[in-house]
Amino acid sequence: MFGNVFDAPPLIAKALDDAYRRVAPDAPFNAPSARTALDIYQEMFAKAADGIRQAGGFEDPEQWRFDWKQSYTRDQWLD
Repeated sequence: MFGNVFDAPPLIAKALDDAYRRVAPDAPFNAPSARTALDIYQEMFAKAADGIRQAGGFEDPEQWRFDWKQSYTRDQWLD
């Protein structure tokens, strides 16, 4: 799944949200549409970090974040 699907235009985001809820109602990405992809990844990171801490033997997990956007033309994307 593409992380930027949650940044789709509202009409498309609603259609995707409805479809995912119908096809995979227990999937972790079936969240209220107001949540961003970053919110969802943040939640998954927190759960993974907790598991690493509980396992012991590892240093405390670090989260790195690099904000950027890259636009592509249709031909660049298909290339």
